Amino acid sequence: MEPGSQSSVIADNFITRNMLSMPNSTSLEEAPPIISIVGANVRRLRKAAKLTQTALANKAGLHLNTINFIELARIDTLKLDTLEAIAHALEVDVSELTKHVGVSPAEPIVRAFLESPWAKVARVTEDEERWLLSIPSLQWLGSRIDEEAVYQILLARRRSGQP
Repeated sequence: MEPGSQSSVIADNFITRNMLSMPNSTSLEEAPPIISIVGANVRRLRKAAKLTQTALANKAGLHLNTINFIELARIDTLKLDTLEAIAHALEVDVSELTKHVGVSPAEPIVRAFLESPWAKVARVTEDEERWLLSIPSLQWLGSRIDEEAVYQILLARRRSGQP
């Protein structure tokens, strides 16, 4: 593998944003980033266990921001030790955190957008919220997809005249 390549990597017990995981995928371009999948799974499993982010952080021995950033997929690397601590706190196997279970990899960033000042400025309707949450994955030409990028996507949809 060439240094700096975009290929999937696990090195030194880290999972990186570029690592992709989707067993039924026919190409890497179709696979969602593992960080987004982990974030969505942590959120789903935490809510199923009726834990707040603070409670999960305490139970896992992690900082609240760590849990928050993982759920929002706002990290570039994730230590295996961190995954194991979260899995132990949620009483699940680590594989439960990394498997794709139909939760959109776009969901964490869309939810972050919906809770951000950008959504207040945009005055997002219920139909637009449903549409945003139905998006299977988000790709953006900018350096990183964030709440502002979701805002721009929503504005582009409105300009196109789509209901």
